[in-house]
Amino acid sequence: CGRSQLTSARSFCAADTNDLRISIQYIRSIIGTETPLFAVGYSLGAGILTKYIGEETDECPLDGAVVCCASFDMHLSTAN
Repeated sequence: CGRSQLTSARSFCAADTNDLRISIQYIRSIIGTETPLFAVGYSLGAGILTKYIGEETDECPLDGAVVCCASFDMHLSTAN
């Protein structure tokens, strides 16, 4: 994209939650567990956030989340 060089062995995947997981862990390490942490995801971000919360289940470090306009069928929504 934009003639950017790939700097890791992994390319983009809309189903990958690892970047979000690492970001939330980093933020938690700075603010601690006493400060509430919320997340908002829109469109593709909503899908990634929803998947992340589902993967983390009861261990999710977020205190709340809002998702807006998440795709219900990722394959269908990318057909066009």
